[in-house]
Amino acid sequence: MENKIELNFNALLLLKSAAKWATFLAVIGLLISVSLLVAAVFMAAVISTELVNEGGISHQNGILSAVLAIIAIFYFLPVYFLFRFAIHVKSGIKYNNNEMITNAFGFLKSHFKTIGILTIMALLLNILGFIFFLYGQKSLEF
Repeated sequence: MENKIELNFNALLLLKSAAKWATFLAVIGLLISVSLLVAAVFMAAVISTELVNEGGISHQNGILSAVLAIIAIFYFLPVYFLFRFAIHVKSGIKYNNNEMITNAFGFLKSHFKTIGILTIMALLLNILGFIFFLYGQKSLEF
């Protein structure tokens, strides 16, 4: 037995509006992600030029550039899934295609799953940072 949910006109309008906002947020997110990636590449190029001119080696600046690039890549993942959700919803409504709407909700699930995983990672990094902070404070005491 197949469960069937039918969307009325108002629900389709709300879903279409959500897809428009999802497109807007995805485009802004894509711009931010690309900006971060360009900044990381620019930073790496400037740092390597300065290192050649000064003859010194500084790994901190290279690490900062790599971290910025990793953040840009992680930021891109949920934005990509949100954009795919918006495209599939718009097409599904336009062509009255239930399969496209179903695929859209799959992308929305992937978006939220990615956000959840990134949130867990951020919480763990904050806890780890707090532990290192406490350890550093304890080691400063005489």
